Amino acid sequence: MKHGLPILIWAFLSLGSFDASGQISIDFPSVRAIFQRDKNKNATIYISGKYTKSVDRIEAKLIAINGGADVGWATIHSNPQGGLYNGGLTTSGGWYELQVRGMKGDQQVSFNSVSPVGIGEVFLIAGQSNGQGFQNTSTFDYGAQRASDDRVNCIRYSNNGSSDTNFPYPSFSHLESDYQIAPRGQSAWSWGKLGDLLASRLGVPILFYNVGWEGTLVRSWRESITGTATSPYVNATYQPSGMPYANLRSTLQSYVPMTGVRGILWIQGEADNQFNTAANTYANDLKAVIDASRNDTGKNITWAVSLTSYVNRFGLDNSIIEGQKRVISTVANVFTGPNTDEIQIPRTDPDGVHLHHEGLTAMAESWNNHLNDDYFSRSEPVLPIRPLQVVASCVGNNSISLAVNSDGYTSVSWNTGQNTSSIQVGNGTYRATARDSRGNIVYSPEISISESIQPAQPVISLEGSNPVCLGNTATLVSNTSENIHWNTGATSG
Repeated sequence: MKHGLPILIWAFLSLGSFDASGQISIDFPSVRAIFQRDKNKNATIYISGKYTKSVDRIEAKLIAINGGADVGWATIHSNPQGGLYNGGLTTSGGWYELQVRGMKGDQQVSFNSVSPVGIGEVFLIAGQSNGQGFQNTSTFDYGAQRASDDRVNCIRYSNNGSSDTNFPYPSFSHLESDYQIAPRGQSAWSWGKLGDLLASRLGVPILFYNVGWEGTLVRSWRESITGTATSPYVNATYQPSGMPYANLRSTLQSYVPMTGVRGILWIQGEADNQFNTAANTYANDLKAVIDASRNDTGKNITWAVSLTSYVNRFGLDNSIIEGQKRVISTVANVFTGPNTDEIQIPRTDPDGVHLHHEGLTAMAESWNNHLNDDYFSRSEPVLPIRPLQVVASCVGNNSISLAVNSDGYTSVSWNTGQNTSSIQVGNGTYRATARDSRGNIVYSPEISISESIQPAQPVISLEGSNPVCLGNTATLVSNTSENIHWNTGATSG
């Protein structure tokens, strides 16, 4: 190729180290990630990763595994630069294998896949112990039920007792009986069975979060929105300060922007029965919690409120039920959940409060009945947000610049501790996190730089007369055509 002089060249950024069949990576989405579908039953699966061979476009396709519909090869990123790509495919609910390939002209030069990933329904459980669930003990088997359907999933992580509400980057798992459900659910409880029922009925994968906290009044949730809540049982504050609501806020702001959510399933009232909460007080406190969830996200979060008050010692409490019904009837985008006071009466667990075995099955079936066609047609799902897009470029001195577009965000931070929109780095693994004005978090994909970030400079030879005289041209030829950019804009050797 002919170029005028002087000539400056730079080698294309080399990110990561992959085998011959994996010279392109898929860094997002991860295995078993599930994304909330919209009212038209569709969602966009955002896709991002790295590549090491020269390409002129990145293509992706979806192969339906269970439900859904195949999506053929489509270009998701044309003329990618800097070794990083991003894009997305929009399709209907289902369980999929995602395939990605790098193309050079009509030739496939790299390929990778991740499976399964899903588009479906995401739920957040909140309330007290009959929502939180328990592990079996040496003296009592609660009978928590694993999900038999492979499409029912959770994040297996517990923030129980931790003062850190900066949750780790999520890793998704199938929901087994003894798995904790991030950030505080203690077992699959009745949620594994509910997931099976919903996946079968709706034909889509299901993801659960769980912020349930045993022994909490509705007042505890309202108090902890802005301060410290006190337990009615032991006259001590819930620890760490800000719990239990802090877990709800952090889940909504840390994980929900990535996956989206259909709504919150509220099951709480037994403690308020024991401590004689009035109907008006219950309604006002629960409305304050619902309002806070919407203020903290800027989204019209959907709630479904169960009718829950029963304990053996006191029976059911009509004041609590009245308070719950008042919220359902007067607060927008709130739906009726199951009447758990009709399930497994009397309670035969050691506390005379908690469901177990067939009671958990009955609760799952009742939630399934209440999450009906009317609920899915009128509820307002919160949809996933595109991950932060990172641009990489060589800056010399054996370093790389990683930059994110921070428009719309009030702060950006990196796992290096730096708080700027761009950083210069060497070998290592990097991720950026941005927050908006409400505190909602969006992550970048993880970027691993594991080879020399400054590849050996190509050897350039001159074709034609030497020296080059004024007015003449010369052809400069690189000894490699891979990943070459000339300062003229040309990309061939």
